[in-house]
Amino acid sequence: MLFLPKAPPLFENIETTNLRLPDILNKLSATGFTGYVCFILPSSTTFMVFGSGKLGIVLLEEQNGTRQTSLDALINLAAQMLSTNSGSMSAYKLSDNLGTRIRALLESKTVCMAQELERVNIRDVLEKIKADRISGCLRIYTVDRSALIFYKDGNPQGFFHDGSHDIEKTAMESQKIASLPGARIDLFSTQEVANHMETDLLELVNIQKLWDCAVAHHQT
Repeated sequence: MLFLPKAPPLFENIETTNLRLPDILNKLSATGFTGYVCFILPSSTTFMVFGSGKLGIVLLEEQNGTRQTSLDALINLAAQMLSTNSGSMSAYKLSDNLGTRIRALLESKTVCMAQELERVNIRDVLEKIKADRISGCLRIYTVDRSALIFYKDGNPQGFFHDGSHDIEKTAMESQKIASLPGARIDLFSTQEVANHMETDLLELVNIQKLWDCAVAHHQT
């Protein structure tokens, strides 16, 4: 299941039991939040990327790997928040540049997934990225640590590690994670995303009505 490095938190590990989804999203929108939000529930993980208060993308991934986006993801998230007594929510602040790249990652296509570094020649992977002029992201991770390396046309653009607010230029943290037992890699191919998110799902979706429908369904 996808998880991202932890940027500087706006808030972290808030219990979702008594939270209302419209209240959360409207507050983040009103404050002009830029970054990503993560909901961790028993059966799924949901990521949302905001840019200057605009909700650009929602991605919900089930434990079995099934993914939903946008309206379907919001409907499923609301239903799961109401039907479980456990779960947490965190929000992490990002620069505009890094937020744009994370949104592109959540919209990406998978080139390879969960390859064990002990069984992979990483030089071959890097040569493939360069030879195929891949624009995208290489994720290096263990069960509790993650780092991202961004590429454009096969050339490295920078790194995202725990604690980063913007793109970093040093690979030291990525190298540390790659050396850990059980480290794996994913490779994703991404499309260019405009620096300023034009789409705002909160303008396209009536989040209060969606939540009210989820509540009514849960009560029946």
